[in-house]
Amino acid sequence: MVRKIIVTVSSVAYLISVMLIVTNIILRYFNYSLNFAHELSLYLFIFATFITSSVLFYEHRHISLNIFEKIKNKRVQRFFQSTSAIFSISYMIILLISSIYLIHETYIMEEVSIDMNIPYYILYLIVPVSAVVTVVFIIKSLFKRGN
Repeated sequence: MVRKIIVTVSSVAYLISVMLIVTNIILRYFNYSLNFAHELSLYLFIFATFITSSVLFYEHRHISLNIFEKIKNKRVQRFFQSTSAIFSISYMIILLISSIYLIHETYIMEEVSIDMNIPYYILYLIVPVSAVVTVVFIIKSLFKRGN
């Protein structure tokens, strides 16, 4: 259910991003451009990429080495899968802590985007959200594989 929502939301974000870019390109032929289009399309693309990466972790479609998956011994296979999950979770926790620090700093500095005047801390919220969702999906995936 959550996976479907994430995929749908990210697909819509990608679609809007592409539509904004194409619209802006067409409007430039008429010496007009949407000032916010480039910035908004960039933010939508980043949002969709971060949130989609959590689904890729869950579905095991991210970039990985599958050398250890070809091992016949199931116990050794589970060991490497668990070790990989621990490293991935550790990385996501580091990303979470770092992003919270970044959000705090941009909130204090009151930094805003150039064209749309959106506070950067709002834009950066996708990083800790995607890190938490990824950790949940990794843990869920571990229990799914354990069966």
